[in-house]
Amino acid sequence: MSIDSVTLTAGMRANLISLQGLSKTIATTQEHLSTGKKVNSALDNPTEFFASQALTQTANDLSSVQDSMGQAVQTIQAANNGITGITTLIEAAKGIAESASSSSNTTTVAAYATQYDSILSQIDSLAKDSGYAGTNLLGGNNLTVTFNDSTGSSLTLTGTTVSAANLNVTTASAGGSTWSNATSVSSANHGFAHAACRGRNDTEW
Repeated sequence: MSIDSVTLTAGMRANLISLQGLSKTIATTQEHLSTGKKVNSALDNPTEFFASQALTQTANDLSSVQDSMGQAVQTIQAANNGITGITTLIEAAKGIAESASSSSNTTTVAAYATQYDSILSQIDSLAKDSGYAGTNLLGGNNLTVTFNDSTGSSLTLTGTTVSAANLNVTTASAGGSTWSNATSVSSANHGFAHAACRGRNDTEW
């Protein structure tokens, strides 16, 4: 008998085969626990594996669409915050203009003009900063939201360029005891609503 050979009894061989099967079962169970999947390859169950692959791809597509919609919501929210802030600034400019209209002191009117022009600059800056992820609906950018990649279902929001000039609110010009643009801001809210929310339908912001 060769020194390298080992003779196993029938019982020992049966136990060895049982241990090998148990080891394989343990490895498979550990894989299921670590991945959270009952079927991890086509060798486990070809039918269920390819069915799960299709479902996983569908879930990934839905997740991608959901992420896209979430980004769109953030873009719209940024524009809405900009509109709210600009509306507040317009109200402040209107108050300054009304105060200037009731004053006959040249120095006072000039001071009001400086404050007024500063607010107009803030309006322009706020409009430029009302974007999200490179898209600004108040900066003239459009936003397309995809709801279904396979059918091409989508919605496009058309932005508009918002600025003090586009809202028909021009810089002040103080001369003597009058302010030539002191009353021009009175209709600013109407102009802003028209420029920033033009149309207000499903395809236009």
